[in-house]
Parts: sequence; structure tokens; C-alpha cells
Amino acid sequence: MRLLAALLLTSCLFLGGCIVKAMKLNNQARAYYDHSHYTEAQDILHESLEVDYEYAKTHYLLGLVYEAQGDLDNALHEYDLAIRFDPMLHEAYEAKIEALHRSGRYEQMRETAQKLLRRHTGKSNEVILIARTFVSKGLEEPAVMSYQRAQQLDPFSPEATVELADYYLTLGRQEPALAALRRAFEIDPVYPGLSSRLGKFGYKVEVPVNERVKDAPPPRPQPQL
Repeated sequence: MRLLAALLLTSCLFLGGCIVKAMKLNNQARAYYDHSHYTEAQDILHESLEVDYEYAKTHYLLGLVYEAQGDLDNALHEYDLAIRFDPMLHEAYEAKIEALHRSGRYEQMRETAQKLLRRHTGKSNEVILIARTFVSKGLEEPAVMSYQRAQQLDPFSPEATVELADYYLTLGRQEPALAALRRAFEIDPVYPGLSSRLGKFGYKVEVPVNERVKDAPPPRPQPQL
């Protein structure tokens, strides 16, 4: 019997059937979760883990269910398992960071955010998207950390710096906002909207002549006489 079970499991994994079944179960569990039927969602997710224990999204969803039930320790455990099985599953990192923030575990929150951001060594726009997610969740420190990581990844692009300045302004933090705008101006003085932002601080921005000529529209054709 054990040999048969092992063969069935091996066949399931080889053909990808386990993942497909786990995904279907997870979709069912998510529907129950979205309607606050947490017990039903939890039962289905446990069934999904029996199909494929290493499927990271199942652990992530189970973490959401535990957290919704007020069981933070088990929720964090499931988020950690999700991250272990899929180190690039942003949802698990973000859920863990949000849970740590709500529970006042700020040092653990910073460490988790750093782990997530260190995994990004390529394009800065991916990290900017992470920053925007943290902004939408009201997570100030992880958002700032993400924008700063994007700056490191692409120091010649002012995009992350300008967005960071805008974010500081929404928080009422004028000084770091102005410092970020000045840095963005040093990177690219003709970045769209930058001069108007600096103008609100009383700065009159003079774009270098060579930059104005470079970005000027082509001359209109003259009518033939």
C-alpha cells in the first residue's frame, strides 16, 4: 500500500497534476476566505498541503487565514514557509511585513523588508512597484527602504527619487522631500514635472541651454513660395 501511494505521488508530481489540483483547491479556499468563511478555507488549504506540501502559495493563503482568525504566530510561520519554498513570492513577504508592523515587531519588519529588497539586483522598476504596494498599505518605513533600494539599482534614473519626494510630501515631510528633489535635479534637470515641483519650494529652475536645444521640438516646415 505504501509503495502504491509513493508511486501515485511520484506520478502526480511528474505530470504536474499535484500543482494543478493544489491550485484548484487554493482557488476554492480563496473564495471562502474572501467571504470570511475561514474555517472552510482552512480545511481546504490543509487538503491542498496534503497534495503538494511545498506549494508556496498554499502556505501564503493559510497564513492569511490564520491572521484573519487572530492567530499571528501561525500566520507568520506559514509566511516563512511560503518564502522558504518560493523566495521570490512577494505576496508572502508583504503579508509578513504588514503583520509584523501591525503587531509592533518593527525590527523583524525591517529585517524582512531588507531580505526582500536584497533579492532584487536587476531592474529598479520592479522595486518601485514594491514601494508603491507598501505606500498603498500605509507602511512608511518599508516604502522608503524600497525607494532607496531602487535608487541604488539605477542611480542614473530620477524616477524613484521623484516618487520618494512625492511620498515625503504626502507625509508632510518637507525637508527630505526637497532633498530628494534636489538629488533628482542633479541626475536629470529636464525630468518631466521636476521643475514645477521645485518651483513650489520657491526655486526658479534654469534648464541648461544644451538640454533645452536637445529636447526642443523640431522646427515647423516653412511654406514653399
